[in-house]
Amino acid sequence: MNRAIHDIMKSAEGRYLTADEGKKVIENARHYEHLLAIARTVEQREGEIIKQCIERVFQKFPKFHAERPNAYEKAERDITMVLRYSALAMVNRDPELLREKVLYWLRTILKALEFGEVTKYTYETLQDCVAKALPPADAEELNKYVKIAVEVLA
Repeated sequence: MNRAIHDIMKSAEGRYLTADEGKKVIENARHYEHLLAIARTVEQREGEIIKQCIERVFQKFPKFHAERPNAYEKAERDITMVLRYSALAMVNRDPELLREKVLYWLRTILKALEFGEVTKYTYETLQDCVAKALPPADAEELNKYVKIAVEVLA
């Protein structure tokens, strides 16, 4: 459930919603249709977004791909997971969902493997690929969450 709606409902336990709380719930609910439409578009374009991102990363860091077995498959898995959870966090308007379910775990692994600059570039590139694949306003909405991935993982 959307964290904002969840918080409103939790604070209203045992009483009726105030007019202001009711308005906030309605505003959040109205926005869901738009956020779900963005998520559907991301799902439809996921393959091209991921492929473009990986190709650009491997062009910039050719040794990275050459020196690591299954580099493409692992990059594809990680970037896909971040993109999907970014979309889910966007729909829920809950950046903590993204941080807690994926980013903290992934950061531990990537730091242990000392990917540093490659990681930062990868998720900055993901933002750019999202911006190219989606209408500007939709990309801006989703990239609020992809930006969190850059901040946490870099």
